[in-house]
Amino acid sequence: MNNLFFSSLLALLILLPHNGTSQSRIENFRSTESKVQIEKLASHELQNLFPDFVESQLFYKDHQTTLPLNYNLLYNQFYYADRTGNRAIDRLDQLDSIRIGDHVFEYIKGHGYFEMASADPVSRLLRRHMIDISTDVVAVGAFGTTDRTASIEAVQSFSGVAEGELLDRTISLDNPGNQELRITLRRQEQFHILKKGVPIAVNSRRTLLREFDDYRSELRSFLRQHDIDFDNTDDMILLATFLGSLQ
Repeated sequence: MNNLFFSSLLALLILLPHNGTSQSRIENFRSTESKVQIEKLASHELQNLFPDFVESQLFYKDHQTTLPLNYNLLYNQFYYADRTGNRAIDRLDQLDSIRIGDHVFEYIKGHGYFEMASADPVSRLLRRHMIDISTDVVAVGAFGTTDRTASIEAVQSFSGVAEGELLDRTISLDNPGNQELRITLRRQEQFHILKKGVPIAVNSRRTLLREFDDYRSELRSFLRQHDIDFDNTDDMILLATFLGSLQ
């Protein structure tokens, strides 16, 4: 069997399940470095959507092509490997979509990549794969015990990777006081609903009613009839379809 085909098949089988409540993967670290390089701490499994490169179809406005790709959640970039390293795909202004098995991804300028959580053109429910970075200072108490204090305002430094560039930028947390930090990296999925072409993160009833205030009355009535779990794919498709019918 072709090695690339086998790797692609394996990666698709291990892809995060989307037919229920999303699962998060968590990694924890401690560091006293003045600059903590996140991309070096995070495992390959955490920061990449697939275990390996996956045969992918890229649909541009004027042609389509096939390329082995992976998706890095820290850089928010689909990338391929060339002789110089891992390189972000380019011509994003001409890119319509990327298809990997049954999964379709779109690039929205200014916002990045989103997976189409529903094929229904009315609902337009999007899924964002992302990594949340949180930090706390570790305080040493009596008898050497440790305690978590309030979150530190550690500044995340990242200049971004432009299309076509190598994924070699440093993603760092500035810790000028060399305090002992407890760093948590949490891989998450976040649902978005399009509002006038802009993806809006919707993760609670409060957020939904605030962002779609024009339909507050209709949405309140809908929520009374449906017990929506904002982490559940089927529930969110139902909500997005209803909201799409109002717009």
